[in-house]
Amino acid sequence: MTQPDLAQTELDDEPAPVAPSAEALREQMVKELIEEGVLDDPAIQSAFRAVPRDVFAPSGTPTELPYAVHDALRTRFSAEGRALSSLSAPYMLLCTNVNYLERF
Repeated sequence: MTQPDLAQTELDDEPAPVAPSAEALREQMVKELIEEGVLDDPAIQSAFRAVPRDVFAPSGTPTELPYAVHDALRTRFSAEGRALSSLSAPYMLLCTNVNYLERF
């Protein structure tokens, strides 16, 4: 066996990386939102930790997409392919809804 063959064999024996769980992705999302300064209320932090965003995504959506802090995820489309519905970006939810609620 030549050296390059041995190196390739060693690479083939390594296990494939494990994708993070939805729970880990939720926790990372909350951490990022806290670090960005838009999620400081403990009650809202608990809500963001408790609600699994991935269950609202279309079937087959990679689990990490619903937890992207700044990205909305289109969920329904018209027959022509236009977006009809979306899962709002977590950052936008906080910047619009929480700021609105603070006025009362």
